[in-house]
Amino acid sequence: MTDELRVRFEAKACVQVLRIASLCSRIQNELPKTATFRAERVKYYSPANEPGAKWAFPDMIAFSKVDGYSWQDEFRLVFSLTDAMKYGSTAQQVTIPNQGTAIPPPAPVPRDYPMKVKALGNICKLHKY
Repeated sequence: MTDELRVRFEAKACVQVLRIASLCSRIQNELPKTATFRAERVKYYSPANEPGAKWAFPDMIAFSKVDGYSWQDEFRLVFSLTDAMKYGSTAQQVTIPNQGTAIPPPAPVPRDYPMKVKALGNICKLHKY
């Protein structure tokens, strides 16, 4: 929680998670037992560095961002109801616009997955600006 985050996101409020493990546990309890769940800090990388082998691992992609976003100091909660975060379950493609190839349509927007994780007042704090 910084003034930079508040200003750059034009935030009117912020929810500070005080007990991450408790929130994660509540989310996991609402997911099917076969779901994949991970929670960790985002790793920021320079676009000058080659992607390397990590791009074959969807779970690593979910926790990576170019370093221009490092001011966000992000922590992500990610889950999949399918095998989408497992090695080899996705395909990547680089498309260079205006090179005679059509740009594929955007991926479909993920569907909602409502959860009841109890009241959050004992593990989170609301800050209004």
